[in-house]
Amino acid sequence: MNLQQALPGWRVYTFRRISSTEDFAKDLVRQQPTNKQPLLVVADEQTNGYGRYGRQFYSPQQTGIYLSIAMPKIDCPPGLLTISLAVTVVHVLEHYFPTKQLQLKWVNDIYLAQKKVAGLLVEQVAGMLICGIGINLSTTDFPLNLREKAGALTTQPIIQHSAIIKSLINDALLPDLAKWENGAADVLPKLKQELKDLAKIHYHYARKETSMFPLMTKYGITAPPKVMWGVDDKIRKLIGQANVLVNQKDVDQTTVANVIKKAANEVLEMIFKEEKIMLPMIDEVASEEDWGNVKDEEGQIGYTLIQKPMNWKPKLKAKAAGPISLDKLSNLVLNFSEGSLNLEQLSAILDLLPFAITFVDENDKVAYFGGGASIFPHSKNAIGNSVYSCHLPESVPRVKKIFDDFHQGKKDKYEFWFRPRHMGRYLYLQYFAVRKNNKYLGCLEVAQDVTDIKSWKNEKR
Repeated sequence: MNLQQALPGWRVYTFRRISSTEDFAKDLVRQQPTNKQPLLVVADEQTNGYGRYGRQFYSPQQTGIYLSIAMPKIDCPPGLLTISLAVTVVHVLEHYFPTKQLQLKWVNDIYLAQKKVAGLLVEQVAGMLICGIGINLSTTDFPLNLREKAGALTTQPIIQHSAIIKSLINDALLPDLAKWENGAADVLPKLKQELKDLAKIHYHYARKETSMFPLMTKYGITAPPKVMWGVDDKIRKLIGQANVLVNQKDVDQTTVANVIKKAANEVLEMIFKEEKIMLPMIDEVASEEDWGNVKDEEGQIGYTLIQKPMNWKPKLKAKAAGPISLDKLSNLVLNFSEGSLNLEQLSAILDLLPFAITFVDENDKVAYFGGGASIFPHSKNAIGNSVYSCHLPESVPRVKKIFDDFHQGKKDKYEFWFRPRHMGRYLYLQYFAVRKNNKYLGCLEVAQDVTDIKSWKNEKR
């Protein structure tokens, strides 16, 4: 649902870039003085945002919320209206950032840790109130003159999935289920769509399993990922079961209702565990670089019921160059049994291979991801972790057998072909034992999408 659909009866304008949402709203109100319809102006970036007394409000793209609301004037002192609006904004922010100790600075600024993170401006134009709101969500790269004064609500990538999922369940799915149970047959199509939407929680769990769990394992937090991964898979199956049952020709209302309620309860309990246990645990140990990896990797997984979020970037400290940097070694030549390549050529070739490769070292630790194909989502945070921590608990025994056989010299290769859930593509997966002079060096996993190859019927010369 877009903003216009969510706000029927409002005039809604959205911009990627604008000089000022406040100026646009004021100009529109002046041009249409008889139109008292509420107005919302939202921008991803402002080039000339401002607050009280015309002071600059730095508004870079993809790191903040910048909006202005115009509504008919009400009988309320301007100062009281401003502080009421500020209190409302604080309450909303505290809902999404419950650990942040926000403070109001009379009358229109919101502070966190002695730095301004949000500002408000209320003006009167042509019988309308114009309320401007600017919030620094994850802005970090402030101009020099603002760095000591301005701050952001978070320095981490903002995950919106949980709030959307909770709203889907509490504000739509469960209320519509209750209506259906009470005889409102016409709500069934809506219920089917809501369950279809809920199935997209897969992307939320896939991100957690791909990027968050390796991060926890990296810092020795190993038990919670194992438990949560199993529960995630249980939830996926419950939601899948509900979708099948509700779309049958003869729908058993009691069975469907029980499965939906069970799935909804499991989802909400998992969100509670994520917000109150998992994220605080990670927050205590993770670095900016760790969170940067999480953010960089989200695109390969996808999003649950939201568009691509803001382009958050970690503020990383410059790394001191070692005595020998990789750039200086790019022309280093490696001799092979049949020819030679320099490091630059070798790196380019590995990145171009039409499959995904993973190398697990002799200690069963993930050492390398490469190849030019995007098959299974993976995380840089997994490098150095046990290969077993990268798999669903129920599949670990199968993976362990492969590695045990490689270590013991019983096998040199395993191969599988299958169609994974949620992909709809046919994969060919090979595991090779890497040996040199009978010494086991590790395992090379090669994953290839062979869907198109399987369809070949004629030659191409």
